[in-house]
Amino acid sequence: MLQAIYPHQCPGCRVLVQNHLHLCPECWREAHFIAGCACPKCGGQMLGDHNDANILCDDCLNNPRPWISGRAVFSYNAKARSMILALKRHDRHDLIAPFAHWMLRRGADIFPPSPVLIPIPLHWQRQWRRRFNQSALIAQKMAQMAGLECCLDGLKKCRRTPELKDHTAEERRKLLHASMAINPA
Repeated sequence: MLQAIYPHQCPGCRVLVQNHLHLCPECWREAHFIAGCACPKCGGQMLGDHNDANILCDDCLNNPRPWISGRAVFSYNAKARSMILALKRHDRHDLIAPFAHWMLRRGADIFPPSPVLIPIPLHWQRQWRRRFNQSALIAQKMAQMAGLECCLDGLKKCRRTPELKDHTAEERRKLLHASMAINPA
């Protein structure tokens, strides 16, 4: 009955689909999901059929990452960007469950035993303006789907940073440096 009133829609374009976690065929082709060989640091797609933890992508070799390992769901292209911005700036909360599902599937191989999910915090002024923190909503949904623990206030934003959309990767790193800390509480 509920599905008749609110039918499942493709997260990418809103055409009707059978499952709210799946993209329609056209959006699937455009999304460029990462599968197979990936960089162990950033999770970006790599050529080949190896999964060697010592072989990094060119970007990670040129710009060392401060984290141990990571995974990316899809390449950052026009389709990925439109879905991310739809959640972030256009209140598309229907994207939370698909993003959480995709992130759980892609990151399962790097989760430690009994992981605790800790979302990236927003400065209180930005959260007030946006009305929600998309990373917190995704972390909560991931925890719910997989039976994991989620600590929403594990990190705190120490200082306000400007919007990063018009900055280069290097400028973003500098602006974000020391902007977050572990919440002592």
